[in-house]
Amino acid sequence: MKILELSLSYAIGLLFLSTSFSKIVGFKRHLKEIADYRIIPQKYIFIFYIFTVFSEIYISCSLLINFQKKHKYTFGDTFTINLLTSNND
Repeated sequence: MKILELSLSYAIGLLFLSTSFSKIVGFKRHLKEIADYRIIPQKYIFIFYIFTVFSEIYISCSLLINFQKKHKYTFGDTFTINLLTSNND
């Protein structure tokens, strides 16, 4: 199950990284796409662009580096702690 979780995390992280990269490379095209929706006022389009690109980069790094650790100790840590605290008499 852990392998599936890591695989999905890396796949989604790469997806976010590739979309942010394409938005950086196609800067003017993406700004035009944001403007075409006419939801955001013209003066805030660039700020929205910067926010979305940085948020996608942050999310991709978070998923690729795995910032969200669910378990404090791994099996090896638990095994070592049990060996050190066990009574060897």
